[in-house]
Amino acid sequence: MSGPLGSQGQNRSTLELDRIISRLNDDFALQLCKPDVTLSPRKYRERQRSDEEARIDDIYQKIQQLHYRGDNRPTRYLSTSLRALLQERLLRILRDINGLESKQLSKRMSEVTANHSQKRPKGQPPHRYEHHDAVDALPVRSSGSFADSGVSLASGSHRSIGEVIQPLAQEPSFDQTFGSSRASFPSEVFSSKNTQDVSFISQTTVDSGYHDKSNRYPYSQQTSAESFSHSFGLSQSRNDVQQNWNSLPSRPNKPTNQLEYLDDSRFKSPLLLLDRSSQDSVGSVSQTIDEKLANIWPKLPIPALTHAPLAVIWEITRAALHCKVSLDQFDLLYEPNDSWHDQSSLRDTISNHHLFHGKSLPPSSDPVAWHTALGDFQTKFKTVTLSADLVYNQDSTGPLYSLQLHPLKLELGHRLARRFGADRFLEITIPSPSGSGSADEEPDVLKKDPKSLEKIVDWLTKPEHYFLGRTWRPFFVRNVKGKKISGTNRNTAVDRVYFFACDANNFRPSAAGGISPLAEALETKARTKMKLSGLLKWAIGIDNERNSEQPVTKLFSRLALSLSRTWPTVILEKHQIINKPEDLTCGGMVMNDGIGRISPSLARKVSVALGLSDCPSCFQGRLGSAKGMWLIDVDSEEDSERDWVETYPSQRKWKCDFEDPHHRTLEIRNWPSELRSASLNQQFIPVLEARSPQPDAMRRAVSEHLQRALHADLGEQAAAMKEPMSLRLWIHQSGPSKNDRSLDGSAGFLAGLPNDNADRVAFLLDSGFDQRRMKYLRELVWEMSYIYMAADFSSTLEEGEVHLSFSTKFQAEGFSDTLLENMDILVARAPAHLPSDIQRVRVVSRPELRKLKDVIIFSTKGTIPLADKLSGGDYDGDMAWVCWDQNIVRNFDSAPLPQKLDFIKSGYLRKVTTQFKDILDQDACVEFVSRAFLFNLQPSFLGRCTKYKERLCYFQNSVQDRDAIHLSQLLGYLVDQSKQGIEFTEEDWKQYAKEKGSRRPDAKGRLHILDYLRFDVADTVIDEVLTSFNKTVKANNAIPYDEDLTKLCNIYEERSKTSAGCSQLLKYLRGKINVLHDEWRVIKSRNGTDDSKFATKADSMYQRWIDIQLPAELLASGEFPELVHDFNKNSAMSNWELLKASTAFKNHYNNGYKFVWYMAGKQLGFIKAMAHRAPGETSKVMVIPEMWGILRPDKKLITSLSLQREAARDSESAVALEEVFDFDDNGTVIDDA
Repeated sequence: MSGPLGSQGQNRSTLELDRIISRLNDDFALQLCKPDVTLSPRKYRERQRSDEEARIDDIYQKIQQLHYRGDNRPTRYLSTSLRALLQERLLRILRDINGLESKQLSKRMSEVTANHSQKRPKGQPPHRYEHHDAVDALPVRSSGSFADSGVSLASGSHRSIGEVIQPLAQEPSFDQTFGSSRASFPSEVFSSKNTQDVSFISQTTVDSGYHDKSNRYPYSQQTSAESFSHSFGLSQSRNDVQQNWNSLPSRPNKPTNQLEYLDDSRFKSPLLLLDRSSQDSVGSVSQTIDEKLANIWPKLPIPALTHAPLAVIWEITRAALHCKVSLDQFDLLYEPNDSWHDQSSLRDTISNHHLFHGKSLPPSSDPVAWHTALGDFQTKFKTVTLSADLVYNQDSTGPLYSLQLHPLKLELGHRLARRFGADRFLEITIPSPSGSGSADEEPDVLKKDPKSLEKIVDWLTKPEHYFLGRTWRPFFVRNVKGKKISGTNRNTAVDRVYFFACDANNFRPSAAGGISPLAEALETKARTKMKLSGLLKWAIGIDNERNSEQPVTKLFSRLALSLSRTWPTVILEKHQIINKPEDLTCGGMVMNDGIGRISPSLARKVSVALGLSDCPSCFQGRLGSAKGMWLIDVDSEEDSERDWVETYPSQRKWKCDFEDPHHRTLEIRNWPSELRSASLNQQFIPVLEARSPQPDAMRRAVSEHLQRALHADLGEQAAAMKEPMSLRLWIHQSGPSKNDRSLDGSAGFLAGLPNDNADRVAFLLDSGFDQRRMKYLRELVWEMSYIYMAADFSSTLEEGEVHLSFSTKFQAEGFSDTLLENMDILVARAPAHLPSDIQRVRVVSRPELRKLKDVIIFSTKGTIPLADKLSGGDYDGDMAWVCWDQNIVRNFDSAPLPQKLDFIKSGYLRKVTTQFKDILDQDACVEFVSRAFLFNLQPSFLGRCTKYKERLCYFQNSVQDRDAIHLSQLLGYLVDQSKQGIEFTEEDWKQYAKEKGSRRPDAKGRLHILDYLRFDVADTVIDEVLTSFNKTVKANNAIPYDEDLTKLCNIYEERSKTSAGCSQLLKYLRGKINVLHDEWRVIKSRNGTDDSKFATKADSMYQRWIDIQLPAELLASGEFPELVHDFNKNSAMSNWELLKASTAFKNHYNNGYKFVWYMAGKQLGFIKAMAHRAPGETSKVMVIPEMWGILRPDKKLITSLSLQREAARDSESAVALEEVFDFDDNGTVIDDA
C-alpha cells in the first residue's frame, strides 16, 4: 500500500535521501551516517558490537526503506484521519523528549548498565540494542499496523541506556512510509528556529557554562551514560536533571533575561534559556562575559550543505560574515557540479542571491589553494590553511567577538596536518585575554571583571565548538605578533589558538585505538571521529608514563614540534634512527645541547628532496620527538650509502616509539646558505664599548664601519637610479630573500601589484617602465655575518677554539676568503644583555672540519659550553653573530660569567610543577589543555622588562653595574617562561622593582655610544648622501602620465562620438571606477598604505574592481563583439580588463595614480610591455608568475652594458671597450696585472 507522504517513489534520488539524513543530523545531532558497504561480513559483525553503530545502521536502513517505498501523491492531499495521526505522533514525540535525560546525564545509571552488561546471558550480543542486520530482517507490518513506526519514551520513565524501546500499543494505523518530501522529515517539522534554542541540543557541553545558541549540534563519541557524565563533568541527582529537562520545551515563567544555573563541582555555569526574540532584549541591559560569549560561531548554512566540500562551506560562511548576512535564509541547495566547485561561479551565485544584493564579497581565495582544498587539502610540501580572526565586537550589545574568516591559502605544512588531514585544523587569532594589548580596544566588560581571563579560557577549552558542520576542540595556543597600535611603536598582543575537528556529521565511528587510520590524511571524504585524547596521545604521547611525569607546561610546549611548518623529506626505517642514551658531556655539562649527526648519504637524499643543488653542512629540523640541528658526520666515508641519523637526550622532548611513518619523517625547518655581511645588532654595541680597554678607539672603529656602510648602500642606490637595468640589479641584490617562494617561485600580490615593495619595482621595470620618467615607480624606490652554531663531535677543537669556513668567497670591506684561521674573533648571540654575552675566541683551521661550510663549529671541551655563555644558547638552531674586524676584536676583552642568581629561591619567580599524571579530573586531557591555556595566556613581562633594562642601561650609560646584571639574569628566566612553567605577575614585578629598583639615573656625563652613532655619525652621512640623491632623482623630471597606457581608452572615446552604445559603456565604466576611487580616498586618509588594515581594505576593494563587468544590456546589443567573444575573456588580460585599466589610468593618473596602480597594475604592465618597440627581430616575452619569481639579473652582463653605455656617451668605441675589459661573475673588472 502506498504511503501518504511520498513524493516520487522509486524515482527519488540518493541525494535527496542524503539531505534528509543531513537535516536530521544538523537539527538533532543524531550522527547518522551511511553504512560502509565495503566492509566484509566479519568486519560488519564486529561493527555491530557497538550500541551506537548498531542503532545508526538500523535507523539509516529504515529511513532508506521508507524513502524509496512512497508513491507520488502530493502531500497536500492527505486525508483528515491520516493528518490527525501524524499530528498525534508528532505531539507524542515532543512530549516524550522529557525522558531523554536518562540517556545523557546520569553517571550512576551508566554504572548500573556496565554491571548489567557484564552479566548478560550467554549468547546475548555484547550490546543491548536489538539490531536488525538488514532490511529483510525488519518487522513486516500490514497496512493496518502503525505499532512499530515510532519510538516513545514515557514521560518520567527511567529506562537504562540501550534498553529496547517497546512499540506503542493500540495505535491507529496507516502505512509506515515516510517519504522525503519537505512535508515529512525536513526540519520544518522540528523547526530549527524553535528547537535549536533547546539546551539539550546546544552546541557546547554543559560543563563550561557557555552555550552558544548559534551552534546547536553537540557530538559525543561515547554512547553510555557514563561517557555523557564524563564529558559534561556533572554529578546531579535524577530529580535535578528531571527538573531541568522538563523545563526545556516549555516557555519559562521567569523573566527572559534571567539565567538558570546547573550545579557543577568547579564553578557555576549559566545556562541561557532564551529564545532568539528574548535574546535581543538582553542586549539592552549590561551583559556579562558569559552572555557575550554566546553566539560567537556562525550557524552552518542549510543542512543540505553538509555534503558540500569544506571549501564551499568555508567560502559561503566567509562571504556571509563579511557581508553581515544571516545564513538562516540561505536556501540554495548544493549540487556536486562545476557551478559549485568553480570558485568564480560560486561567487557569482552568492553575489546574485537576494541576501547579498548590493554587498561586496570579500577577496577570493588563492586559485591554487581553492583547487587543492577541493582535493585532499595538501600538496607535496604545502597544505591549505583554514585561518580566521576573532576581533572584539565594538558594539555594546551582542557577542564579545566577531569572527572574520581569511581566504584559503597554501602554506608550508606541519606534521599534524600531514598526518590527520589539513582540513581538520583551524587557526584562529584572538586578542590576548590577559589585557596586555590596546586598552582602547578592550571591551569594558573585560576591564570590569577580574576573572575575565579565566572565563575566556573556560569558554575556549571546556566546551566543544560547533562550526562549519564540525565539532572543534582547541589544543594549543601561542603568542604571535599583532597589528601595530595606531600612533605608537607597540603591537597589540595577539594569541593564535589551534583547533582540531574531533567530529562531524559525516565522520565515521572512531577507529581502534582512538587514532585515525594513516590513509585518511589524503582522503577528505573519509574521516573518522577522534577525541582530543587521541590527538594528544599521537602528538606528545600522553599515555606514556614517562611523558605524563613531565610538568604540564613543559609537556604542553612540546606540541609546538608538531605544529612547526617544515619540509617533509625522507621517511626513515626504525633501525636508521639511532637514539643515543647519553649526551656528550664534559665536567657534568652537556656539550652538544640540541645537536646530533646525520650520515652524508642521508644528507644528500634530504638535499635532493629539498631541491638543493649543493648539500648543506647541517639541517635544522624535527624527527619524531627530537628537534634541533643535524650535522653531517665528517668521520663517515663520502661514498658510504648507509643512511642514518642520531638523536641525543637533549634533542628528544618526549618518549616516542617511532612506529608511525610521520614520526620517522625527517622534517626540515632551515639550513645554512651562502653567508652575507650582517649589520651590527644595536644590543651588541654598548657591550663592545663596555668591554673595551680603549673605549674611544672602539667608538671610532664602529663609527667608521657605519659611515662606510651608509655611503656604500646609499651610493649604490643613487647609481642604480641612472637606468632601469642597474636598478633591477640593485633590487635583486638588496631586496627580500626568495627563500619563501622557493617551492613554487611565485610572488604574493596585494590587489593588482606584488605585495613586497622591491618586487613591485621589479615588476614595473620588467614591464618596460623607466624610473627616470615615471613618478609612481620613482616613489617606490625609497626604501659582520650571522652563522648557525654547531658542536665539534670530532673533539679536535680545544677549549676557546672555533672553526669557520665559507662555501664561497666571503667579501666584505677588503676581506675576501673562504676560510678564517689563526686570528681572534668575536662571537655573540641575540639578545645580548650581559657583558659576557659577547666572547672573544680563537678561530683555527682543522682539516677534519673543512667539509663543514657556512657553520661555526664550537669546541666540546671545557667546563661550560661556549653556546651557553652566549645568553644561554644551544645548538638547536641558534645563530651566532661573528665579527673578525681586528680593529674591533683587538680592542675587546671577554667578561667572565656573573654569579647566577636564583630568582625562584628568592621568591620573585615561582615554578609550576604539576605533572600530567597529577590531573585527576574525569577528562584529564581537557583539563590539561585548560590549565596550559590559562598559564600561556597570562601576560608576558619579557618585553616590558627588556625595555626597562635597556632604558636603565641607556640612562646610566652602563651594561655591567649591579642593577643591569640582575635585570639581565631575570630576563634569562623570562625568555623560557612558558616552556619552564615560570610564573611572574604584576605583583612580582612591583615587588622586585621596590626591593631591587635602581637609583634615579644620572642624565649627565659621557654621551651614550648609541646617541653618538645615531646623531653625530649616521645623520650627518645620511643628510649628505640623500641631498645628492634627491638632486639626481629630481633632475629626471618624472611625471605620472604615460601615453601608452591611454591609447586603448582613446580608441573607445573616439568611437563614442558616433556610437550611443559606446558612449553609454564609457559612462557606465567611469561611474563604477569613480565610486571605487572615492572609497579609496577615504581608506587612504584613515589608514595610509603601511597599516595592516590597508591590506585588508585594498584586497576587498580589488575584488570589487574585478566584479566590474560589462552590463548585460550592452552584452546583448551585439555592439561589442571584441569584448563578448574575447578568447581570453576569463583572463586578467582580457580586452575588457585592459579597457577598464586604460580608462581608469586616463581619468585618475593625476589625482589618484596610486589607486590606479593598485587596482590595474597587472593590466597596465601588460599594456606597457605590448607597446614596447625594439629594433630587429626581438619581441616581448611573456613570463608566468612562477617563473618571474625566480628570475635573476645577470650582474656581469649588466655591468658590462652599463660601462658600454658610459663609453658611448664619451664617444668611445663599445667594441674596443669589450676587448679591453673582462668581468668576473660579480661584475667586477678583472685586473690582469
